[in-house]
Amino acid sequence: YGTYLANLLPIYQAIEGVANQLGLLVGIEDICRADKIKADLDELKVKATPCVTAYTYMTYVNDFKTRNDKHLLLAHLYTRHFGDLYGGQIVKKKVPGSGSMYEFENRNELIGKTRSILSDDLGKESRIAFEYAITLFEDLEYELNL
Repeated sequence: YGTYLANLLPIYQAIEGVANQLGLLVGIEDICRADKIKADLDELKVKATPCVTAYTYMTYVNDFKTRNDKHLLLAHLYTRHFGDLYGGQIVKKKVPGSGSMYEFENRNELIGKTRSILSDDLGKESRIAFEYAITLFEDLEYELNL
């Protein structure tokens, strides 16, 4: 789990950092998880090096700074962070430590505000975000001999 978090941290830092630079987080700042992931890593005393997929995903996300379709970054924010909002509530019960990355204040309000800025054209980009998530799990399976 700690290795998983260590791989999520740079991904979330990239998504949240670029989204903030592009003004996509206005009104939904509480969705950010990077600081909470860092706190969980510190609590668990985990130091691990992210795998290649984490760096590849970070590069992909950083490219949104220069793309003409910057709003598509919302698909990555939605895919990653709403997974934490929903499925993360089940995961939190199983993880070592406090699992603070799964704790959201004003959860229902945050869900409503985030959904209000989404658009129907995010489907294809959401699939890309899911592909990165799957590849990350495959890399970790290989790296950890699972």
